Amino acid sequence: MNTTTKNLLEGGVTLVAGLALWLFGDRVDLPVISLVKIGVVASCLGVVQLGYAGYLSLGRAHRPKG
Repeated sequence: MNTTTKNLLEGGVTLVAGLALWLFGDRVDLPVISLVKIGVVASCLGVVQLGYAGYLSLGRAHRPKG
């Protein structure tokens, strides 16, 4: 598995976990920070990681071979 595939997989998992926390985290009360805020941050990080993986895959497609 190359780094682009790993980044895509990791970004997708982070995005899905963040969305789950964002949608269903309001039912749990933590004293310091809410799970909804953690979910929003995790979702944003997942989107950034997916974008970075897409950027890396485009960069590899345009490199000259040899």
